[in-house]
Amino acid sequence: MIKILWITILFLCQDTKIDNFRITYQKANTNNIDLINQFINLTKSVQDGDNNVFQAYKGAGYFLAAKINKNLLTKLEDCKKGGNLIEDAIKADPQNYELRFIRLSIQENLPDIVHYNQNIPEDKTFLLNHYHSLNTEFKAYIYKFIMYSKSFTNNEKQQLEKN
Repeated sequence: MIKILWITILFLCQDTKIDNFRITYQKANTNNIDLINQFINLTKSVQDGDNNVFQAYKGAGYFLAAKINKNLLTKLEDCKKGGNLIEDAIKADPQNYELRFIRLSIQENLPDIVHYNQNIPEDKTFLLNHYHSLNTEFKAYIYKFIMYSKSFTNNEKQQLEKN
């Protein structure tokens, strides 16, 4: 009985932690430096061995750090670290919707000079094809992203609005 209680508590804590990452990431994408720094600080809690979703959010944190960093060399290093974390997470779990969302949200906002935008069509198709299988809460989170995303056409957005 105690073992079941601990497992339940562990899952509840995990859900709370991932919700915190999602909310903070969404806020950080408003270009507010304080909110970006809040997300970067949150990602510093991610350790080697944490699950792939947390690793990908940590990768996103590196990209956001590069966005506000003034030093060009540091920007490039942060982009490389972030890209490696996201790509490793997707290689480990290629069917994970959230990982594809994180990569697309990063890639569509990067300048072409970074050369990390080759997966946009693949991730966009994946997100559209699997959108309806998401739970209601996560679907609402992704829906907000898609409605503001420049990767999705107005027709694609309208199709999601109908459902």
